[in-house]
Amino acid sequence: MEYIDIETISEFELAGCTEEHKVALLAMYKDQRRESTAVYLQQIDQASGQMQFSYFSGGNDRFPIRPFVNGQEAKMHLPSQRSSTFMGATYFTQHFFWVSLNEGDTIRFEAEGAPCRIRRRRKAIGQEANWLTLRDALVQDAPRNVSPEHQRLRDFVLESQDKYRGCWVLMDRDDRADDNAEHLYRHLMRQGQNGNVWFVLSRQSGDWDRLEREGFKLLAFGSDDHIAAQMNASILASSHADDYVLWPVPKAEFGDLAKYEFAFLQHGVTMNDLSAWLNRKPIRLFVASTPAEAAAISDAGSRYVFSNREVLLSGFPRHDRLLSKARKTVPNSILIMPTWRKYLSGGGDVTGMRWTKQDNFSESVFARNWSAILNLPDLAHLAERHGVSVMFVPHPNMAIYLPDMAIPGWIETVDVRDGFCYQDLLVRACVAVTDYSSALMEVAFLQRPVIYFQFDFDEFFAGDHICKPGYFSFERDGFGPVVRNPEDVIAQLDAALSGREDPVYAARRDAAFPFRDGECCERVRIAIEQLSGPRQVLAPDHAALAAHPA
Repeated sequence: MEYIDIETISEFELAGCTEEHKVALLAMYKDQRRESTAVYLQQIDQASGQMQFSYFSGGNDRFPIRPFVNGQEAKMHLPSQRSSTFMGATYFTQHFFWVSLNEGDTIRFEAEGAPCRIRRRRKAIGQEANWLTLRDALVQDAPRNVSPEHQRLRDFVLESQDKYRGCWVLMDRDDRADDNAEHLYRHLMRQGQNGNVWFVLSRQSGDWDRLEREGFKLLAFGSDDHIAAQMNASILASSHADDYVLWPVPKAEFGDLAKYEFAFLQHGVTMNDLSAWLNRKPIRLFVASTPAEAAAISDAGSRYVFSNREVLLSGFPRHDRLLSKARKTVPNSILIMPTWRKYLSGGGDVTGMRWTKQDNFSESVFARNWSAILNLPDLAHLAERHGVSVMFVPHPNMAIYLPDMAIPGWIETVDVRDGFCYQDLLVRACVAVTDYSSALMEVAFLQRPVIYFQFDFDEFFAGDHICKPGYFSFERDGFGPVVRNPEDVIAQLDAALSGREDPVYAARRDAAFPFRDGECCERVRIAIEQLSGPRQVLAPDHAALAAHPA
């Protein structure tokens, strides 16, 4: 870097060297800032009369931006940020903020007295811009050179506007339901509010006939009607944020048609740091279940770009039915539910996030440790002594390896790909064992013991998986003990089943979830409806909600 001039860094336009790299390299290696700071237009919320902007600072450099609306200094709302590191140091930080801006207003920015450049991605807008210019800069142009098949589908989307305009589209995975979207849809049906609401699912899914009999208005995943509904929808609500959910057709060829707001219902409580993945998603509503989770995602100093504008502390829609089922079920099983390992999964099928097998699974640390527990004679003796069964339920992405594991015949092995209802399995658990799975937050929600078997903690969080450690410490915040070897799992299971569990874990479980009132679906429904209105903040005080649980 000593041989590279400041001017070269500032003017270089090749190899993906965009603004954040220039800002970072100048700050880290030249102790310089850009001559003019660029402020980027991010998005508009016309209902609230606000626009979101961002700017970059390099390294540990920090400086304020001052917005001026119609010549008067304006307030910055709902700040958030995301950072990148390089060789152990902060590389750049992108600072996000909202400014109240309405039709007819003009805006400009200053950084320590110097005027800033306003940009929309690579497009220069100027040092001052009016509302109309900014709004038009956010409009995506129609694509060029569209394939005949995609042009046919685009025409069908436009022809279907009268049928689907402003509808809600709900889905869980393409190949199965049984998650937050299904439970939210059922609530809308019971309230008589599903008139223009559609549920998307593969026609080959084992859940299709069940939901059809129940009265769900189903659209086959990938069908012309699914695409037409989603492109014309005002709301897309899903428990998954994978690209195939957000864009079942290429964004480059359909992005100008899509107008929906994305409500992320979540598949599980976010315990680990998923910011690198989720920050790229267009999440307008982010449903959370615990105050700690909501704060970790929405606080201004977090790694997430979301704020209280997006994050709703409401509890998951599926929690309402989980409570109802638990009241009618006598728990009588030890539930063993390990999560998946990306490094043990081959190439994925992007249409459904399914994975292929690897040849070395049986020799993996994962296989050896979980097989060891399942084959311990002490596990069988423990289950017999306490009069409980044992259920082994691996993550769907790991269920492909069930034939490769030596599982004793007396253990009930469940492949959830066969259509088993997760909630029916969870309510049977009197105690559960996992490694890192957020699915067993549901067992803690039911105020039952959890044991964490973490034989590969360093390996799991070394970067080969999709997550990094987040706010949640298993030792400090966990709902049960953390153990490293199979024998200790048996000892902790015996303690839990014998009523000798450390009471600190029960206290944590009791305090973690403020909403066990059966109203989670309704809170989410109300929040989704309010996305079309001027509401700015969804959950302004997580601490207060935690202190006064329902």
